[in-house]
Amino acid sequence: MATTFAYFSGLSRCPTPLEQPTSKVGLCFGARFWGGTVPVSVLPARPVVRPPLWWRLLYVVGPLLVSAVYVAMLLPYLRLRSYADEFLPWLDGAAIEQAIVRGNAPAALQSLWYPGNEWLDFAGFGLHIGWFFLPIVMALALAVFERGKLAEMFAWLLVMAYIGNVMFFLFPLEPPWMDDSVSRILIDRSFINYTGLDDNPVAAFPSFHAGVPLLLTMFFAMRSERLKSLAWIPFAATLLISFAVVYLGEHWLIDIAAGWALASFTAWLMVSRRVRRLVSRIPGDPVSKLIAANRFLCVYGPNKKRSPAAPVELDEFAPRRRAA
Repeated sequence: MATTFAYFSGLSRCPTPLEQPTSKVGLCFGARFWGGTVPVSVLPARPVVRPPLWWRLLYVVGPLLVSAVYVAMLLPYLRLRSYADEFLPWLDGAAIEQAIVRGNAPAALQSLWYPGNEWLDFAGFGLHIGWFFLPIVMALALAVFERGKLAEMFAWLLVMAYIGNVMFFLFPLEPPWMDDSVSRILIDRSFINYTGLDDNPVAAFPSFHAGVPLLLTMFFAMRSERLKSLAWIPFAATLLISFAVVYLGEHWLIDIAAGWALASFTAWLMVSRRVRRLVSRIPGDPVSKLIAANRFLCVYGPNKKRSPAAPVELDEFAPRRRAA
C-alpha cells in the first residue's frame, strides 16, 4: 500500500542508484512523472560495496604511473638534445634574423627597456622559469578532472619534443645572447643560475618556450571536453613567454615563429585521420596496447562496473580494423 501511494503521489526524493535496486526504476519514474519523490524508507536500500583497497590505490596512483612513463620516454630526448650541437657548424642567428625580419628584435627591445626597468627583468625571469611548471599544472588539472586525457596530452608533448630534437641537430642556431649587441639579462641580473644546466646552448630553433604553451592551448581547445575553458591559460602564457624570451636575449623572432609552427604541425599530426591509419599499421599494434593501459590505469580501472564510462575520445583514437 505504501509503495502504491508513493508511486502515484511522490512525497520525497527519488533515490540514487546506490539506494535502490534496478527493479525500482518504475517507482522512481512514477515519482518524477508526478513531480514528487519517493520516501527512502519505502525502498529497500542497496548496500554500498566499497571497492577493494588495491583498486582504490590504483585509481589514485594511475595518473602517477602514466606520468612516470612520460618522464621515462622523455629521458632519451634529453640525452639526444645534449649531442645536437656537436655535428654541424653553428649558424649565425643574428645574420639569419636580419635577413628574414630585417632587424634585431632582442637588441631593439633591450634598447627600449634595459637597463632601468628592473620589474620587467624580474617579470621576464618569472615567465622564463614558470614555463617549466606550466605542463605540470595542466597535467594536474587533467589528472583531477579529466584523467582519461592525461596520456594523450603527454603523447602530444613527446611527439613535439622528438620532432624538435631533429631540428636541433639540423639547425644549431646561435641564440641572441651570443651576439655582441644583445645582453643576457638572466646572467646580468644574477638571477638563479639555472642557465648553466643547459648542456646545449644552441638548441634554440625552434623555441620550445614558445611552442609548448601553444601546443597545450590547442590540445585543451581541440581535445578536452570538460576543461576547454582552461585553454586561455596556456594561450596567455604563449604570448607572455614569447615576449619574455626575446626581451631576455634567449631567442630570436625566428625561433618563436618556428616554435609556433612546430606546435601547429604537431597538433595536425595528432588529430589527422590519415596519420592515425598509418600508425595503426605498426607491427604489434603498440598504440592499441597503450590505449588499453591508459584505460586500465586512468579510466576504467580493474572493475569496469564501478568506474566511470570510457570517454568517446579514447575509442576515437583506437585503430580502425577492417572487417574480414
